[in-house]
Amino acid sequence: MQRVPFLVLLLCSVAASSLRAQTFPKRTFRIQLGVPIVPALNVQLENRLGSQFSLVAKAEALTLFGFSSALGTTGSVAYAPSAELRWYYNVNRRLERGKSIDRFSGNFFSVEPFVKAAQSKFGNYLEYLPPIYPDAGLLLSYGMQRGFGRHGHWGLCGGIAPIAVLDGGYTTVVKLNFQIGLQW
Repeated sequence: MQRVPFLVLLLCSVAASSLRAQTFPKRTFRIQLGVPIVPALNVQLENRLGSQFSLVAKAEALTLFGFSSALGTTGSVAYAPSAELRWYYNVNRRLERGKSIDRFSGNFFSVEPFVKAAQSKFGNYLEYLPPIYPDAGLLLSYGMQRGFGRHGHWGLCGGIAPIAVLDGGYTTVVKLNFQIGLQW
């Protein structure tokens, strides 16, 4: 008869441990490979600012390739540091539906000012590459990200960015990006 209270106590403790409240982690470190129209590699540190906000510090290397039978292969790598403010608007809905918000899983709107810090040319005929100017812009985007497995991470993001070019011009760029990587 003493086994019944012990069994009930054991079941209650297991159930209570699984009912912990979910919150965003304090910070997450990621290494990601982006696969937009041009490949990118970035390193991110995402810090929680509140129950639905985070700040993502990024260092990104974007590649641009050109292939021509006459000129051979040319390209460049641009290095762009940025800081992105994210608002995860669906946190409460995900929790109500029993979905995870661990590792910043959710949908978000974001604002990301960026500066292209440097650009390196490579290839066969560098003199045929157009002049490259450092860019600065503000990316307004919508995205989603999810964790999988123990350290897996994927994200999909689309946005629009007005960009100022240092030669005095400006342009608008539409960005669509899929990223996959590891996080800790």
